[in-house]
Amino acid sequence: MNSIAEKIVETIKYLPDQQILEILAFAESVKKRQTGIMKAEHEKSGERKDKLLGCFSQFQIDMTAFKFDREEANARR
Repeated sequence: MNSIAEKIVETIKYLPDQQILEILAFAESVKKRQTGIMKAEHEKSGERKDKLLGCFSQFQIDMTAFKFDREEANARR
């Protein structure tokens, strides 16, 4: 167990059950809120990615027939 978890256990172990349940409910609500925030951020990043891909789609070209020639690329003209 890490030191923060140990401090929490030490702090609450002598409290009445009702207060421990209140602390548990609070911790669960914080976890639920954090999960919601992370999910919203993930959805936003997906929307941003889709938007960027849409912006660059006009620049996509078929390069399957392209052959890279190192000598030609390095030739000084």
